[in-house]
Amino acid sequence: RNDGTVDPETYSGCTAKSFTIECPEDDILTIEVVFDVRGFTTATALASASYTDGAYLFDQSQGAAGLGGTLVAPTTTTLGSGLTAFPNFRSWQLEVDHQADDSRWTLGGRNIPTVGIMETEFTADAEYNDLVLRGLYLAGSGMPVTLTHTTTEVVGAGFSQFQLVIPQMFLKSPVLPPMADETAVVSISADVTYNGSQDPWTLVYRTASAAI
Repeated sequence: RNDGTVDPETYSGCTAKSFTIECPEDDILTIEVVFDVRGFTTATALASASYTDGAYLFDQSQGAAGLGGTLVAPTTTTLGSGLTAFPNFRSWQLEVDHQADDSRWTLGGRNIPTVGIMETEFTADAEYNDLVLRGLYLAGSGMPVTLTHTTTEVVGAGFSQFQLVIPQMFLKSPVLPPMADETAVVSISADVTYNGSQDPWTLVYRTASAAI
């Protein structure tokens, strides 16, 4: 409130219906989560807030992309690797929808939603500097991609890292060169699919210590 009073609000029975992780052009990485809430109360007192020491933001300038090639999947101690460097991405976004059924009203209450078949879409803007994306679209080829962001602080082992790993995705929009008297930029969208052996996508976070 304007007088500085904090009014507690507690939400229970929360189900994450969908989320979006995004790295906009010339900006920081963000995550947006849509929750379905079963219960709400103002009667629970707030706990004391605590925050992580040495946390750093990830931004576009710290990013590097790999596209195509043979993916070496991430482990509990290593990032994904092995892909061909692709310097053309300007921004990227991962959207995940759990297809939750939130219509489970019952007499006297409501059940927690059940989730369905997860839908995942990857979108990005890229400079049109070569024919890599166009060739992948025309060939109908599934391709792996990694997006890795590395901070520049000197703490512990020296840096933190965030990585998105997608073993297989298929471009679903034509990659056509824009006709304009300016830097040529194309927008792509791709369906993220299961390749039969690896998770459709993985998020990896490496702290400033030696461990992931």
